[in-house]
Amino acid sequence: MQRHPPVTVEIPAYWTRWGGVVVLASGLMAAVYAVVQIAQVGVLRDAPLIVLVTVNTVFIYRFGIYLAPRVGALIAEFPAAGRDAQAAVNRFFGDPATAFPAVVYAGLIAFSVWRLDPWRDVAGLMPWLCAFIFVNNLIVGTVVIALVRFWRIMLSELTTLDIRILNLNRAPVIGLLRLNSQIVMATALVTCLSILGLVLSDYVIEPIIIFFSASALALVVATYAVPVLPLSNLLAARKTEELDRIERLIEARVRLLSGQPLRADLGMAEDALPPLEALTEARDLLLKIRTLPPGGQISVSAAAIVTFLSFIPTIIDYATRSLF
Repeated sequence: MQRHPPVTVEIPAYWTRWGGVVVLASGLMAAVYAVVQIAQVGVLRDAPLIVLVTVNTVFIYRFGIYLAPRVGALIAEFPAAGRDAQAAVNRFFGDPATAFPAVVYAGLIAFSVWRLDPWRDVAGLMPWLCAFIFVNNLIVGTVVIALVRFWRIMLSELTTLDIRILNLNRAPVIGLLRLNSQIVMATALVTCLSILGLVLSDYVIEPIIIFFSASALALVVATYAVPVLPLSNLLAARKTEELDRIERLIEARVRLLSGQPLRADLGMAEDALPPLEALTEARDLLLKIRTLPPGGQISVSAAAIVTFLSFIPTIIDYATRSLF
């Protein structure tokens, strides 16, 4: 595959400008909600939720700035999508059309919180909590749309790659696996902090914790599986093809050793056949290659970290219930 020259991708102004506005609005809403709560309740009962959700918003904003040039560099490695990496990055992080679905997503999350009503014993706090949740989920909704668009391009481009089963460290496969691992770990961290904020807050809302935990786990699994499973299937098909080719050559060598003529469909002269030892060594090497996960240590490390992060809220919840 022809290598593309290094590309320089600018971070879309839409993300830096309006993402920054959302971050500022998040901090403002956190302060307003905290002040109103203290005025009505006399104490800040959900300080962990306020702090961790706000931290999540800042982290997502900064992670988008970190991710944009790396996504552009990856897109440039693909045959079709790489023709204009900047346009692809603008579609992920700089498309104003994502504003409406982001508002709908944030509205659904805020409405879910309204229906669950964690402040049912305190009149007047729910609108402020829902407003706080709504503002912070605007950037989450934008990222969800960006992820869906990124997956669509990756899935359409995978079939155009010249993937070689004996060299998975070639671009863009290794770049895709590394970038996806970073996205999965960031998603796991964000969901972990969100659930942790719920667990540590003074709410009597077991159903909401279960609901959001299940939703968060589904998002993390999808972030990992959507790009990795199709790539794994493609690698498995390539592995099967290569094993079939080598097995046919081994069979040809065995036929020669037993005095039988070569098969007519072999398509190779006797003197061009590799030695039997080299063929069996190549076959054994192929059999050891893992296609799921395709990145070996990269994918396994990401999965291990994600699993650990996913269990942190449960561990802390159990510890606090046992000790206090």
